[in-house]
Amino acid sequence: MGDDNKIYIGGLATETTSEGLRTHFAQYGEITDCIVMTDKATGRSRCFGFVTFRDAGSVNGALGAPNLVDGREVACKKAVRESPPPPGQGGDAAYNTLKIFVGGLPASCDYGKLTAYFGSFGHIEDAVVMMDSQTQRHRGFGYVTFSGTEAVEAALQNYAANQIDGKWIEVKRCIPQDKMAPGQSFKGKGKGGGGRAPAPEHGSAALANAPGAAPSSYGYGGYGYPGYGYGYPGYGYGYPGY
Repeated sequence: MGDDNKIYIGGLATETTSEGLRTHFAQYGEITDCIVMTDKATGRSRCFGFVTFRDAGSVNGALGAPNLVDGREVACKKAVRESPPPPGQGGDAAYNTLKIFVGGLPASCDYGKLTAYFGSFGHIEDAVVMMDSQTQRHRGFGYVTFSGTEAVEAALQNYAANQIDGKWIEVKRCIPQDKMAPGQSFKGKGKGGGGRAPAPEHGSAALANAPGAAPSSYGYGGYGYPGYGYGYPGYGYGYPGY
């Protein structure tokens, strides 16, 4: 029943090691497995990991208490094994898109802050904060396109700990609109288009909506994202509740 007692730990300090993680969580009971996930190319911590306990009581103890590891409060969630998608349907990860949706952006967020944060996961090819065409204020969400899948997975795996200016932000994989299953709809409301300005520069010009852009949605460039409640592709684990 080992995997039944696995928890996800997000928001780790970059210096936290698997040994340090084990040392902290050993206070709750015997640990059978512990790992801090690292970037395959650089060897640097991806700031999340997994701990597996011997018994369920230890899991409850870890989840029921605040946890500071190396001076940083971390997010702990029960890891839930993902069910395989129905034959022929695939899952969100099956599309291997390099674009992610970022929701819940603070009012202070702009292109610079968006790219500064997500640049820590890997090289960024494109990024945009979506703007209301009438007020020219941003609509609280945007998109980031990476140059490689590892950066996408790193941002997704850090789900519980992604923050900009101290505010938690929602990070989801974008799915081509024509690949979304029946019943999957874009989450979005309000006025303003879903495109970006054609100007090549970034900053305010890149944040504005292109004339004649598509109606409001969280779709961008032919992509959208399904409802909340997905797992962690590549590791087979996720957590519910968001």
